[in-house]
Amino acid sequence: MVHFKMLFKKCHLAHFLVCVSIAVVAVEFAGGACTKGAIRYDPAYNNTVVQICFNNRWGYICANSDGGTRQRVANVICQQMGYSRHSQSDTGITRRRLNPAPTPSFIKWFYCSVKPISQQNILDCSRSVNSYQPNLKCPNYYIAASNCTNTSVCQNGQIQLLDTNAVLLCVNGEWHALCSTTWSSTQAQVVCRQLGKNAQGAMPDNISVPTNISVLQAGFECNGNEKFLYDCLDYRLYSCSSGTVAGVICENLPGPPSNLT
Repeated sequence: MVHFKMLFKKCHLAHFLVCVSIAVVAVEFAGGACTKGAIRYDPAYNNTVVQICFNNRWGYICANSDGGTRQRVANVICQQMGYSRHSQSDTGITRRRLNPAPTPSFIKWFYCSVKPISQQNILDCSRSVNSYQPNLKCPNYYIAASNCTNTSVCQNGQIQLLDTNAVLLCVNGEWHALCSTTWSSTQAQVVCRQLGKNAQGAMPDNISVPTNISVLQAGFECNGNEKFLYDCLDYRLYSCSSGTVAGVICENLPGPPSNLT
């Protein structure tokens, strides 16, 4: 504990500002630090209520009124915490009504877009932020919550090649093959680069659908210079019935190092 009275007694007037700065730093250090946008469960509420770090403090997210919007927000929260997804069952919790409501509430609402590949971090979603007020509560006492399922088996955005040269992409902690409908050399270049191989000779390929692997109905618009496939614009495909999935053939020449992180 910092003894502020003793600290200020030792300060001469000329050094007053310096002493104030030391006191402020001491308070911040004593209170702990967290990274902006970090997410965790609040242990006081059975690990369902979500907290977010904002302004170097842990606070709460007000729950959206629309259930579909809350579900997408919960999915992003779960994947950010290392789980595969939010529970899709009827017991899936996306908000809790707490009266008295915990404070402070930093976020009025989040909106995560309807995309084939969800945002990787909650701060990638649109949001409305409350100015910091220690006692600010959410309207109607509804706080954002989630109950996640299954520890993620892979990191979002990771890719791998099967022995057949089929491309697998990790989404929400699960591996998916990709539609070959819009697959071309530009996407193949990005995949080879992400795998650490030479992108110049990358060739697209159409591969038979792998056994027991789901096919993600998403297309990608790449210019060929992206570092990761996740950097390409993704959009929903309403037809993926070609009977083949996307594959690549990379040259056996090393490219520049490329780590997912």
